Amino acid sequence: CNDLIAGNATGSVLDYCVEGGDPAWPGSYPFVEGEDGVWTVMVPYGFELSSMPLTITPGATYSVAGVWPADMTVTVTAENGISTQDFDLEVKFGPASDAHMITRFDFLAEDNTALDVDVIGMIDEAANRIDLEVPYGTDVTMLIADFDHSAHSCVYINGPGVTDFFYQTSGMTANNFTGPLHYTVIAQDKIAEDYYNVYVTFGPADSQNDLTMVSL
Repeated sequence: CNDLIAGNATGSVLDYCVEGGDPAWPGSYPFVEGEDGVWTVMVPYGFELSSMPLTITPGATYSVAGVWPADMTVTVTAENGISTQDFDLEVKFGPASDAHMITRFDFLAEDNTALDVDVIGMIDEAANRIDLEVPYGTDVTMLIADFDHSAHSCVYINGPGVTDFFYQTSGMTANNFTGPLHYTVIAQDKIAEDYYNVYVTFGPADSQNDLTMVSL
């Protein structure tokens, strides 16, 4: 026998927010046999192949003609070395995502030595605004935000005081929040984008002024 039994395309969707691209979203996608006998794999936009394991009849061997992502032909040779069978492989890419939202934006105490408690951001999509209230007296000059955003989108700071797009990494990038910061989210398709103005304010100062103990 000389059958193709199964196949997968294994690799990553590149994160082009980083110069040169970074393999940020790994995955494995199966080839599916169609009614016309062609085996087709559907992979996400921006997918880069790292391996293409194929399962064939035990004892048989195979060779591949063609180079990913162009159409390919797999020739399976039976164990007797004589009988062969060809299988066509087709690669299809999904569309680029146009999603471009920040869905969570917080300051976590584990990321920020200036905080003893987590500070949860309030997102107002209609106003393109995110508000956070930190305890009175908090040093806000080097706060690290922990945020979620649409898959495959890129988050940057730009606007007043920033002359270029400054790439943001959740849980890693520190910023000075003494004034509002303008965050821009750009979708994978590089067309759709949105912005959020982030405002950090202080909670009320402690007003307690009681004498609780006197020792002589």
